[in-house]
Amino acid sequence: MIKGLVLDEPRKRYLVIARTKSDEVTAEYRLSNKKILTGWRVAENAESNSQTVQWYMDFHLRWYPWEKFSSVMFERIYHPQLQQGLDKLKRFLENGHDAH
Repeated sequence: MIKGLVLDEPRKRYLVIARTKSDEVTAEYRLSNKKILTGWRVAENAESNSQTVQWYMDFHLRWYPWEKFSSVMFERIYHPQLQQGLDKLKRFLENGHDAH
């Protein structure tokens, strides 16, 4: 079982698996100055014989206006990366585990 991944050693970015369940993996995205809760949930759809993967990041912001304002920027920064990861996972699964 993988306990985590080193994403970028010089910049101290890590992904550490916190908990696994049958339909969800919870992890921490650790940066040099903060930890962001992230995870993946799998929902099965019996009618269409398919599965949906939801990848989420949970940001805890304080009441400061600049933190609330910066949350708008998080979507612009992280959404493309999350979508790219999900698209790569989809290709990996559809092509018999060859996503390159």
